[in-house]
Formats: sequence, C-alpha cells, structure tokens
Amino acid sequence: MGPRIKLLPDNIANQIAAGEVVQRPASIVKEVIENAIDAGATEISLHIKDAGKTFIQITDNGHGMSETDARMCFERHATSKVRTIEDLFGISTFGFRGEAMASIAAVARVEMQTRTVDEEIGTRIIVQDSKVEEQLPCPTAVGTQIVVKNLFFNVPARKNFLKSNNVERKHIVEEFIRAALPNPQISFTFEEDGVKQYQLTKGSTKQRLIQLFGKRLETGLIPVHEETGIVKIEGFITSPELAKKMRGEQYFFANNRFIKSPYFNHALMGAYEGLLMPEHFPLYMLQLSVEPIRLDVNVHPTKTEVKFEDEKSIYAILKTTIKKALSEHHAGPGLSFENEPIVEQSWLRNTPTHSPAPFKNTSTAANSGSYTRPVVDSGFSKPQAQPGNWKDLYNILERQTEEKAVESVQQQTLPQAEEKAKPLFQLGLTYVVTTLQKGLVVVHQRKAHQRILFEHFMSLTNNASSQKLLFADSLQLGLKEYELFVELEDELQNMGFAFAELGKRTVSISAVPADISTELPEKLIQDFFEVYQHSQFTDTLSLKEKVARSLARSASIREGKVLKQEEMSSLIDQLFACEMPYYHFDGTPIIVNITTADLDKKFSVNR
Repeated sequence: MGPRIKLLPDNIANQIAAGEVVQRPASIVKEVIENAIDAGATEISLHIKDAGKTFIQITDNGHGMSETDARMCFERHATSKVRTIEDLFGISTFGFRGEAMASIAAVARVEMQTRTVDEEIGTRIIVQDSKVEEQLPCPTAVGTQIVVKNLFFNVPARKNFLKSNNVERKHIVEEFIRAALPNPQISFTFEEDGVKQYQLTKGSTKQRLIQLFGKRLETGLIPVHEETGIVKIEGFITSPELAKKMRGEQYFFANNRFIKSPYFNHALMGAYEGLLMPEHFPLYMLQLSVEPIRLDVNVHPTKTEVKFEDEKSIYAILKTTIKKALSEHHAGPGLSFENEPIVEQSWLRNTPTHSPAPFKNTSTAANSGSYTRPVVDSGFSKPQAQPGNWKDLYNILERQTEEKAVESVQQQTLPQAEEKAKPLFQLGLTYVVTTLQKGLVVVHQRKAHQRILFEHFMSLTNNASSQKLLFADSLQLGLKEYELFVELEDELQNMGFAFAELGKRTVSISAVPADISTELPEKLIQDFFEVYQHSQFTDTLSLKEKVARSLARSASIREGKVLKQEEMSSLIDQLFACEMPYYHFDGTPIIVNITTADLDKKFSVNR
C-alpha cells in the first residue's frame, strides 16, 4: 500500500488558511489596513462597494514594495517581520504571519500596484485563486494600492454565509474605527459606493475620538495617564453623565493593537462602581503599553485575543488608574496610588461588588409621569411559540407556568374593575403592586410602559401628530448612526419626528411624537440609535416594528423612577387598554400573579 499522507496543493492550503484569516469583507479591510500602517503610511484611504462583497480598494502612501517583494507577499508564510524564533516573542507590528495576502488571493481576485521611493516605476500584479495572472511594470505613486474583487467567487458555500449588506458594512466600519482610533497621526478616508463617509485628519487622540463619535464628547472626555514598571496606560474615558444604555464605543488596545478583554473591562467597570445609572456603560479608549516580550499576540489568527504576562497586576493598576482619573475630574471619590495598594492584590480581592447608586431619572420620555391613553389598533394576538423565535426566552415548562399565572390574573383582574381602585404601591422602584382577593398582581413598570408605547407607535399612520420643539435641537452623528438615520428617517417621521439635515452628518430635531416628553430630544435619538444597533431582530419583523420596539425601549420610564399614585393608576389603565397587556414584545411576561396558595407554599401553611 502506497503512502496515504500527501502535501496539499498550494491553492487548497491557501483556502484552508483563508478560512481562518478571511471570514468576511471586514477581515480583508483589517488585514490590508494593518499592512499599510506597518508600511509607515501617513495617509490611508478605503473604498468599498456592495458592502465589500464585490469591491474593496485600500490605498496608502507607505514605503511600498519592490518587484520581488510584491511577488513574494502572495506566498504563504512570507514575512518581513520574523527571522528567528526570538523575533516571534518581540513583535511590535501587526501582520507577521505572512498569511494575509496569500489567503485573500485564494478566495478573491486581487490587483496590486506598488512602488518604493527609490524606484521610478512600480509593479502591477493580478492574482486570482492563488495563481498569478499578470505581473508587469506600471506607473504608480509611492506606496501600495490593493483592490479585492468578487470575494468568495470560488467558494460559494462561504459566500452564502455572508450576512446582509447592512451587517457586513457595520463590520467594516468597526474594523476601520479600530484602525483609525489608535493612529491619530495617520489621516484616513472611507468612501462607500462613491459617497465619502469619513474624512479623518491628522491630530490628537481626543480629536480623533470626536471625529469618529461626535462633538457630544467634547466636554465629557476624561484623560487617563499612568506609567508603572509593568504597564503604561493612556487614553480617554467619559464622565458618568455620558454613559449610554448599551455597550458601544469601548476599546482596549495593547501596543496599538485592538484587543478584546472582558477581564480588563471588569476592572474598568469596577472603577465606575456607584457612579453609573443602572444598565449604563461609559465610552473608553485605552492604550495598554507593555514590553513586547511581555505580550503574546500569537494566540489567535485574528490577533484580538492576547495574553499578558502579568494580567492580575495590570487589572489592579487599571482599576486604580481609572478611579484616580474620575476623582481628579470630580466624577468620583478621591484616590491616589499612595493610599491604595494595588499590585499585590489578587483577582478575587479586586472583584467589584456592584451596588448601583439610586437612579436619578433623566430619561427623555414620560419623565413627568403624565400618561395619555394611546389609540391602539394594532391587531396583535398572543405570541405563539415558533421554532427559532423563542430561543433563550424560556422553556416550555416555564411558558406553561406563566400562562397559568396570566390566566389567573385575567380571571381576577379584568372582570373586577373595583379591584383597580385599590391602592397601588411600588416595590424596589421597579414594580407596581396591587392586591387581589386571592393574592397580589405585580407589574414591571418599565416593560408595561414599553408595551404601551410599542402598540401606540405601531398604530400610527403617516399622519402621526407631533409636538414642535420651542428650539430645534441639533445632533452630530457618527457614521454608524448616520447610516441608520438615512435608513430609518422615513419611519421616524411617520411616528411624529421632524428632522432637517444640516450637512456633515449633523441633523436638527424640530418635533417629536405627541405622546412622549419633549425634554432632551437629542438624547432620545442617541439612545434610539444605540438600542436599534444592539438589538437582535429576527428576519420576520418589519422595519416599522423594529423602529417601534427600539423607540419604545428608548422612550420608556426606567427602573428607579418614583411614581405617584395617579401615575401608577394611569400606567395600569393604559396597560389594560393594550391588545396584549400580559406579554412584552420580546415574549417575556409583564404581569406576574402571586396567589395566596403560592405564599402558603413558601410559608409551609396547610389550609
């Protein structure tokens, strides 16, 4: 019997490597921009079409490549970064494995033009399916231009797994931001389908943050700087007032490389303990600099997962540094390194115990507590379990238990209007509670208000009533938010908003829906965009329902809101005027019935 183990052909080996390196268009953007940064570029431009699926062009003014290097860069494991095994443990650049260009060329058509400063003419190479189709001299500027066309043309199965253009575009924008943030000394341009989306000029880190995320950060950015023998920490965090309801702009970089670190995020959130409203998160951009030999970036092909030599000490230093920065800017209690031991403390001793401060409600809607009964004409029915739609909500047994509780509430509450005249009280500033003949009814105040607003927004037609603002409020949007604004503007206007574009991704808000508060409309829209971006919508939802859900979440009262007796009564009245008062639109219950029988079991009482 002959040998069974054989070397793979280069094109197959490259496609296997591409499976790790090139997962979607954003993977190409990441790899090629990192190569441009490594090449010393001071100007980098990105141009995509069809969310990168059919066309990606990245141009830089770096040092370029010779004809030989241009050809070699498409070979597997060909790199200028590693010569010895010691080099692997002292890496300070991005690309070093020598897989990126070979992997990209294995699943797309790649056209490269490049020239070094000491050459009069450059080189043009075309590679497709790992085969060089053309290599010729060509006139071109110093630097490198790479065009990637028809991604996954030869791997249809992988192409079918790509998401919608909106999803793929968001991944590209995120990779662009991760490259641009820690490199304010480089100017970046991002163009999509012929429309310029970003024009980032050279400047400081603070200026880069404002360019990317808007002028709202100008007064709320807190600088962070600390240098020890273990790590140097620098960057910016935001004051607690600018915290948002969703995790969004949170970035850690290790030696200029973006990393994902729930461990260090835990340290940072511990430093904010007692300063944030419930379910709010600060923006941060922090650079952790250590000696390259103390950082292993060769953990994962995407290189976003790294390993620090002394993570526990860095955790403690990071937490104390953030506390110190907050204190110096009057956002937290006084703290210095002299009065708090840090390096010797272990992970367990540093684990924050969250006890959120009392919630001071500054939400944009229903803040006054005045509820107007919505006109409901949505025709919703009780949600039915469908395969895939109810995953992670609750299992069948829990669902049956909840339905029995709801039926009990229906039987006791709806036919007995006099029961609602009984006093209502709040529990934990989260629940509205009243008594029935055989127990208690507990209503989640935030979910109830969201249900009310959701059905109200769904019932609106194109002529929804608005309330004009005394003074129009302007809002500068980041690229992600502006893309959403363009996509959702018509639906938002149908629900009662009025906008005007002022240029440079700035919009003015002159009216809001009649049934929500006119306070802080700018914050309402910001919260709406944030909620919409981070919501997990199913494909079966219409655009109107997605907007209605997100707007209801953004405009609703929150846990911690103190309600007066008449406010609680009005909330309950409106809830029971809804088509489906018992279930939130995410499928979870709004009302829980606690019967005397339930209490008897808790107290081991036999009747």
